[in-house]
This record gives sequence, structure tokens and C-alpha cells, in this order.
Amino acid sequence: MGQLTFSGEGVDEALELHGRAIRVLEVKGPKANLAYSLRSMGAVYQVKGDHARALDYGERALILARQAGDVLVLKDVAELLYESYKTSGQKGKALDMYELFVQMRDSVKNEEAQREVMRHEFNYQFEKKEALVAAEQARKDAVAAERIKRKEQQRNAFIGGFGLMVLLAGVFLF
Repeated sequence: MGQLTFSGEGVDEALELHGRAIRVLEVKGPKANLAYSLRSMGAVYQVKGDHARALDYGERALILARQAGDVLVLKDVAELLYESYKTSGQKGKALDMYELFVQMRDSVKNEEAQREVMRHEFNYQFEKKEALVAAEQARKDAVAAERIKRKEQQRNAFIGGFGLMVLLAGVFLF
């Protein structure tokens, strides 16, 4: 599980920037985005060692992430809360959040696996259609080449026949 690290000046800047993002998102923003910003603010407080504030932001983020139904945000919030509860000695709550984290992580992996299977199926279907189109084009090209060949043969037969008639006419007339 990931751990954020900041230097003294970076922490204050991160708190200010996340604070601004939260204020904007509270007015007009998707719940998942607000939840993620709250989680990020909690993570900064966790790094700073202010576990009470980290828990406060994390718990607010958990409520919004559940309402939004965003598995990725829920996974990250559960990870933050696991670390915060563990650090503050709340082992029962830490275990609950770890279980939620693992459940959401597995859910994300399952979704990714499903997307990968769908991507492969899409590529297979696309390649199959491309092969059919290529085969149909090759058939059309062969038919067109055969027509051209037949027309050339007809033309050559006509020219040969006409030449033979001219030759015979020349023989009979002279």
C-alpha cells in the first residue's frame, strides 16, 4: 500500500491546493471527485501526523465514495482509512477498512480483467471482419481481372478475325 511523503513546505502547499479543490467541488462537482479530493487532503494530514484530521477527511470521503459508487475512489479511501485507523490504534476499524480495501482492489482487478477480455474479443471480431472484407475484395478483384482477361481475349479474337478477313479479302481480290 502506498505512502505519501512531503517536505514541510510541500505539506502546506498541498493542504492549500486540496482545500481550494474541495471548496470548488462542494459547490459544483461530482461526488466521486469531491471524495477523492477529501481523501487526498486526509492523506496529507496523515503524512503530517494529524491522524484526527486524516480520519475526519477520510470518513467524509468514504461516505461520498459509497454514494458515488466509484470503486477506484472507494479503494483509495479505504486504504487511507486503514492506515489512519491502524496508526491511531483502532484495530477493529482498521481491519474493516483493510477488508474493504482488498474487496475494492479485487473488484478493480476483476473489472480490468473483464475490460481486457472485452478488448481481446473486440480485436478478434474486428480482425475477423477485416479478413472477410479483404477476402471479399480479393474475390471482387479476381472477378474483375477475369472480366478484363475475357474482354482482352474477345478483342484479340476480333482483331485476329478481322485481320484474317482482310487477309482473305486481299487474297481473293488480288
